[in-house]
Amino acid sequence: MQFDGLADAAGNLYWEECGDTVNGVGRNWELVSVSPTGQQRFRIAVGLLRGAPIVLGERLLLVESVLSSSACEQSLLIALSTADGSVLWSHDVIPDITAVQSFPNECPEALTGTPSAGPGDGTVIVAAKDYKPYDFAAFHDASILTFDAATGGLLSAVKREADGAGSPDLTLDEDGNVYSSDTITGTVFSLSPSGNPRWSRPADAVDFPAASTGGLLLESARLPPELTSDILRIRDASDGHVLTDVLHGGQPLAGPEGVTYLTVRDVAQYQTKWALVRVDPATGADRWVRFLDPSSESLPVGSRQDELGLTEAIRTSAETYAIATQHSSSNVNYHDPQTIYDAPVLREIDVAGTEVFSATLAGAGAIGGPAALVNGQFTLAGRDPATQEWWVRSYPFPGRTAATTGWSSTRANMQRDQRAR
Repeated sequence: MQFDGLADAAGNLYWEECGDTVNGVGRNWELVSVSPTGQQRFRIAVGLLRGAPIVLGERLLLVESVLSSSACEQSLLIALSTADGSVLWSHDVIPDITAVQSFPNECPEALTGTPSAGPGDGTVIVAAKDYKPYDFAAFHDASILTFDAATGGLLSAVKREADGAGSPDLTLDEDGNVYSSDTITGTVFSLSPSGNPRWSRPADAVDFPAASTGGLLLESARLPPELTSDILRIRDASDGHVLTDVLHGGQPLAGPEGVTYLTVRDVAQYQTKWALVRVDPATGADRWVRFLDPSSESLPVGSRQDELGLTEAIRTSAETYAIATQHSSSNVNYHDPQTIYDAPVLREIDVAGTEVFSATLAGAGAIGGPAALVNGQFTLAGRDPATQEWWVRSYPFPGRTAATTGWSSTRANMQRDQRAR
């Protein structure tokens, strides 16, 4: 099961389930939707999805890879009705890509990214890069395609030369400006909604634009030479110059009030804690740090180790932050960990870093990953450690819903928050 925290404005939830696996690869995928009360609304078969679906108004948009009659792969941008899962339209993006760039192979194959909402919620943007079969590091040119969300009609196709290897997923801001990185030329760049260059800056690290908020571009970066030091890089989105680097990068949460991110902080030797941190975007200095207890410690073999599981953090429409955490303890001997899970706790933290609400959540199992917060319900996923079966649960969180403006991190791809639209 794959729950990406996807929900529509009515609170209906969506996730993917896998029928079976072959050589570790899932097959026979289905898209499932349930009502806010947990009643199944529909279950439909889908193919291999490229990235996660998004909700745009009354449409569910996804990119599906299928083999055509000529045994060449198609990348289908599909719009489904959020009411019943029926197909509203389907569009193969490969011909649109071949119209603006050439392919070195007989089959024009492309790695297509997660769809992103364009400006005004009336368009959907998809990026794609061609590649050589069985050599995913050998990318060539890239295309950025914009479609009419109502009809699937192509509005524009922009070609970029030799964007290099890496994910074709994009970061967009409220005005539809596009941000991405080029690992061959070593640049971070921005394009206007029409595809015209806005700026290009050298990248002295492995940079992946992550989120845009209030005129700032937030990036997940790894510093050379070992590429093991994670940082949160903050740029001026208007021209791309670096304002500051913050050590120990994490999940940035966009919002008009400033830069907040979820990260791991060292608190003692061999001891770390998860924390929600607000930083000054100009200097990178901490404005406040809210630790999420307990800590994680490296202990001698034979001792037990404390760990903290947690969902993603969600910025709410009330400009607070919601997150569920779960303490567990296990033997350091990984052959027989005997993990014991405490009940999860739902927390709310305000813009000053103060915990204003917490509640113990019912139900057994290990939590983690994306979550949804819509119309006063907090939904998360987890698994039963004994049976390895996955589940989705919703809990009342009166008066709270995810922020529907701004941009935030979603499922490793950072794009505008579509979960509560």
